[in-house]
Amino acid sequence: MDPVDRILLDLRFPPNLNALELGKPDRNNLVIDEVTMQDLKLGELVDSVHQTQTAAGRRMLDYLVHFPLSNFGEIQKRQAAFGELLETQGLFGTLHRYFGFMAQHEEEFLRFTFPQTDYERDSPRQDDFQKARLYLGAIENIVAALRDAKSERWKELVHNVEHVLGRESMKKLYESVVKGTETDVMELHPDTWEASVTHPVVETLNRYGPILAALGTAHVTADLETGRFRMSPREEGDPPNIRVPIDMNLDLKRVREHYFPDNSLFNLHYLMGAVEAYASLAMLHPTLLKTFPDMREGDRFECDLDTPADPYLLMRVGNGIVPNDYVLDGENRGFVISGPNTGGKTVYGFTLPKLAVLAQTGAGIPMRSGSMTVADHIVTLRPASKEQLGEGRYLHSLVRGRELFTRATPRSLVAIDDFEGTDPEDCYQQSLVILDQLKRLGSGVTMTVQDPRISTAVHENADGQYDGFSAVQMSCDASNGRVEFHHKVVPGVGRSIGSVCAQGVGMDPDSLSALLGERGF
Repeated sequence: MDPVDRILLDLRFPPNLNALELGKPDRNNLVIDEVTMQDLKLGELVDSVHQTQTAAGRRMLDYLVHFPLSNFGEIQKRQAAFGELLETQGLFGTLHRYFGFMAQHEEEFLRFTFPQTDYERDSPRQDDFQKARLYLGAIENIVAALRDAKSERWKELVHNVEHVLGRESMKKLYESVVKGTETDVMELHPDTWEASVTHPVVETLNRYGPILAALGTAHVTADLETGRFRMSPREEGDPPNIRVPIDMNLDLKRVREHYFPDNSLFNLHYLMGAVEAYASLAMLHPTLLKTFPDMREGDRFECDLDTPADPYLLMRVGNGIVPNDYVLDGENRGFVISGPNTGGKTVYGFTLPKLAVLAQTGAGIPMRSGSMTVADHIVTLRPASKEQLGEGRYLHSLVRGRELFTRATPRSLVAIDDFEGTDPEDCYQQSLVILDQLKRLGSGVTMTVQDPRISTAVHENADGQYDGFSAVQMSCDASNGRVEFHHKVVPGVGRSIGSVCAQGVGMDPDSLSALLGERGF
């Protein structure tokens, strides 16, 4: 079962929508854990590429991206659904338009249907009620637009929505309140109305026909001299006619309590969010390439990606970025990446896990072509954040490294960005320990390093100690105090450009000596 469907089955209406936390699958079965989610900054990715308009759609898109799939069959079903949406002329535009309409009324729908304060519970607003009706009315249009879809996933989503709409309470809500087809006001015993009920009053009653219908066995009370009226549920024994003068106020609280089923509407709200999240994932962003990788099952993580691009970088700078290929197979199990700061090491090392996450949501990724096996785990290790510095950079790296080895398998992708600590010698030794054990483990690996001795050890590969790892560097030209970054991955070990950078800003010995001489020292 798809994780979105699974989570929706377990949803219960919370007392405060703002505090809603979607349930998560078993931690042991997560493709990415919470640390990897933070390391890859998946929230920023969703911010950059999403085309959702409703709050529910955005929330479900967050869920889809943060919980990629490990089930090959489910990934295929999503790819087929996304591909059909891309290929069906005008379908995304139709869905986007209806979801835009729903987004205009979503806040009022939530406020009327799920009031969170005593005041709102006691005083539902007429405008909220009318917009809630409009929000619900758009859902049938979306279902109708998807009803002819051929792919299995769209059929399942449509079936799930129709299942909720088919509940007796939901049918009554739609027939009565949304469409107002259950009862026509003109049939509510017109022979009992006094002659003084004017034509404008009848027109007013007709405008509120859906509410009368929602109340089912309703009766109308009105002041025949002023035409002011009220409609409310008819208690047993009440006459169904106009008799008692009363203010023209609708009892919306009673309407909500009796005809707006919380649980069904909550599930419907997030089911529609899932539909919109699927549509958004299918389209991503118009500036992104959307090539679906050939996903495969395998006993180890492998990939062959032609000119892939970092989606975050692509969103920021457009098509001017420099793509670098990835090939991980039986012979090459990982890259040890060296080179200057700001030269692109981390971008190259962490683009692959980002693309793997996107691919395992079923989405297309920015590249020309490529294939990838389904990873059981995608695990990252990055330098400690400000929040984590309390335990020390080296200790943080050790603890996270240990977690990495408790999760990763040959089918996993491991991305490490500079094993960090205060003592460079400790970091150097521990990085080699990690590489030794990753070779034994057999995972796919990208590892960026600051210390060139690590890359040198891999590049020289004495006695075949690092068979399966490739030492690569981010190419650049450095001379005369200037550095030109090419952002291109080439074989070898990155050289230091520290002296060139120092010369460029006047921090080399000759520049400092001249400066102090000018100051008279």
